[in-house]
Amino acid sequence: PASRSLPKVPPLAPTEINTVNLIKMVNQYLLDPNYAEVVSKDLGLSSQGTTYLWDGAEVSLLDAWHYYKQDVIILRIEVHNPTSMAKYLSASQIEPFIANTRFDSLLTQQGTKVLLPGQTDVKYLFLQGYALDIEGAHFELRLPATGKQLKPQ
Repeated sequence: PASRSLPKVPPLAPTEINTVNLIKMVNQYLLDPNYAEVVSKDLGLSSQGTTYLWDGAEVSLLDAWHYYKQDVIILRIEVHNPTSMAKYLSASQIEPFIANTRFDSLLTQQGTKVLLPGQTDVKYLFLQGYALDIEGAHFELRLPATGKQLKPQ
């Protein structure tokens, strides 16, 4: 449907959002077409596919998900470090935008903030209460000015 009427959901406290379950739903959706069909009324998907080069690392905004019941948008971001230096990038440093409108993440989830050479991490940003229709929405990411070089211990 071109224009979905989104339920008006009040702002939720971070503790009301089960990030672990939402990430499980997203991953299950990607792996299992039957599950995807079952949950498609609760979970919307918008492919993004934008990659940024940041301090030698590749930061890819893979997709945006919308859990309608709680009006939670989940941005799935893959960060890969092909360099020979460790990189520090926390999910909380990544700012999502559409056009010039910035959205604040209510919560973030990630495997690691420090990416060793050759390592890849998937980071999730959770936005809540914006009543955005993600269908056709083009998110952009603003990344920190430069990566902090980590001094070897």
